[in-house]
Parts: sequence; structure tokens; C-alpha cells
Amino acid sequence: MLQKIIPFYHQLLQNCLSFDDIVIDATCGNGNDTLFLAPLVNHVYAFDIQELAINNTYEKISSLGFTNVSLHQTSHENLDLVVQCPVKAVIYNLGYLPHSDKTITTNEHSTINSLQKALTLLSPQGLIIIALYIGHPGGKEESIALEDFTSQLDSKQYHVLKYQFTNKIDAPFLIIIEKK
Repeated sequence: MLQKIIPFYHQLLQNCLSFDDIVIDATCGNGNDTLFLAPLVNHVYAFDIQELAINNTYEKISSLGFTNVSLHQTSHENLDLVVQCPVKAVIYNLGYLPHSDKTITTNEHSTINSLQKALTLLSPQGLIIIALYIGHPGGKEESIALEDFTSQLDSKQYHVLKYQFTNKIDAPFLIIIEKK
């Protein structure tokens, strides 16, 4: 059966990750992906520009006793200043922080800069998963720019997949990059 985008990429991550791995949650938001990743891996580096997002994520992980997560209140554009080791996966859940100020959103410039840096950190057989939401102002432009950028990645080095339900207007979708 076909899955919605989040269960789909969670399944991919479960199949890809082992306890020794290091991963990045580039946009931790309310902490759901960070919380999903924490029991699966050695360490999660989680980033967000909003203090509310960092606090929400901290509440979730600390209530369950996870100590293998480091939270960084900075743009995902700065992930290379914090992470300098190979990573097995990077997750981007783009758009705005749910139940918060919808005018604070990710954008194509910072996301592509971050993605370029993430690609250099990615281990062979590693995944970069980008969840794109196009129904908010700026979302469509960001998705077009990211599709353009990822479609130009060297096919000898990367597999790039788009996962989307095409019979829904403005349906969110995934771009998944696997390093060969």
C-alpha cells in the first residue's frame, strides 16, 4: 500500500540506519523527526532557527531521557559549522513551524546552501530526505528551486527520487537523495 510522506520516509530511514550512525535533523520543528531518530542512531544533530522549535524538541527528547541529541538554534545553512563528520542521513521538513507564526518559513536560498553542505557530509548509501510543502506562500517557489537543483545532481554519484501523490492539489512531496 502507498504511504503518506512521513510514514514513507520513516520506513526508509528504519531500513537504512544502524545504531552506530550519526544523522542530522536540519529543521527539527516540533521534534517529531528528532524523536523518531533518537532511538535508532548514535547521535542526532537537530537544527532550527526558532527558539520555540528548539524548546518543543527539547521537551520531547528530555521527557523520554534521550541524551544522544544535540540541539542547535541556528539555520540549517550552518550545519557544517557544527557537524564535521560523515552522516548517514539528513532530514529536511520544510515550510513553517506548525501551530506557530506561518510567516517564518524555510526558503530556497538557505535550503540549497544547506543541501550543498549536507551532500559533502553524506556517507555512501546515505540518504537526504526533503519533505516539501507547497500550499503556503513561498512553498511553491522553494519546491521548484529544489527540484531544479536536485535534478542536476550527477547520476553517477546520486540517485534522486520524487515521491508525490499527483491527484491532490498542492500535495506535499518528498525528494530523496541516495549517495551511491
